[in-house]
Amino acid sequence: MQFTPYIVMWATLTALVLALALVRFFVSRQEDDNIHLGVDQEEIISKQVDISRKLQSLDRWGQALTVLSLVSGLVIAGVYLNQVFQGSLIPKG
Repeated sequence: MQFTPYIVMWATLTALVLALALVRFFVSRQEDDNIHLGVDQEEIISKQVDISRKLQSLDRWGQALTVLSLVSGLVIAGVYLNQVFQGSLIPKG
């Protein structure tokens, strides 16, 4: 069994997770943690809400893709180890 396509897909998925983490880092740098309540600060408040929504979306995707990457990596490793084990049971000679 060739594992190369599966490893390439897993590596691509893992790279996507890392890229998403980097995007989240740069979006969170724009976040303002201060509470703005004034009427003249409506623009700042709407910007805070937008950034909060972006971060929530990035977190949701990040968590899902991280779990998918972890599970697929474990499955690939399990299948590989099983194949190596099954191959060692075959007598040579």
